[in-house]
Amino acid sequence: MKKITILAFICLTAGLSAQSFSIYKTNNAGVNTVTVTNGGNLTEATVAGGNTNTKIKIKNNAANTQTFSVLRSVVFNSPTLILDGSSTTPNTYFCFGYSCFASNVNSPTPSDYTILAASGQTSTTFPYADNSFANSQPFSLYLAEGTNVGNYVIRYKVFNISNANDTLAFTVSYNPGVGIKEHNGNVQMISGVYPNPASTEAILSVNSTRNQTGSVTIYNAIGQRVKTITVNLESGSNELKINTSELNAGVYNVTLNSSEGLSSKKLIVSK
Repeated sequence: MKKITILAFICLTAGLSAQSFSIYKTNNAGVNTVTVTNGGNLTEATVAGGNTNTKIKIKNNAANTQTFSVLRSVVFNSPTLILDGSSTTPNTYFCFGYSCFASNVNSPTPSDYTILAASGQTSTTFPYADNSFANSQPFSLYLAEGTNVGNYVIRYKVFNISNANDTLAFTVSYNPGVGIKEHNGNVQMISGVYPNPASTEAILSVNSTRNQTGSVTIYNAIGQRVKTITVNLESGSNELKINTSELNAGVYNVTLNSSEGLSSKKLIVSK
């Protein structure tokens, strides 16, 4: 049975602009391995009881010194991450500026902002008294796994303190696909978005293994949440109609979150 649902989104849009800085994933030697794009996603694998470290480098492309901060948010977690500041696992935390923060910290205080010199120099502000594994790295992300491997998506938004529009947001997906399979082997997922590009309306095709409640969230190109809507899914094929008439032209990420897991598709809106 196919169910058609109409989703009306009220846009909380923000202007898009080119960033004055770049972000890279690096190896342990500090060598760039991946250029992190705005709205991009990095994937990592964890092991039970292990602590996965993702090293990030920020490069200032401006001709003047700039100060940066970061905001962390949890998009999806199964099992639930324990973010109470203790060392109980599973949890996630990060190092930025001069400090490594407890799991309950989502953004550093001004004393721990990262200050980058001009001419594209990278930050080397971590003191040796801090986490030695992170020395000379301005930004390190950690996922401390529990006794079982889980599925997590964490979003980080790096931003220029003096320019609210100068941001770069990305996600880190840990063990994509882990924990979303039913016992019968079926997987709940977004099978497609059409038309794409869309102008006034897009249809999200969703296959669900059972009747359940979920949510659809739209993120813009800089990782800001535009809107989240609760949806009721029926077992089988579902079509969710998304009103895109109030969305600005651009690239968006549409994410479906349900008890079976997380699934995302890129949506392009043209006017």
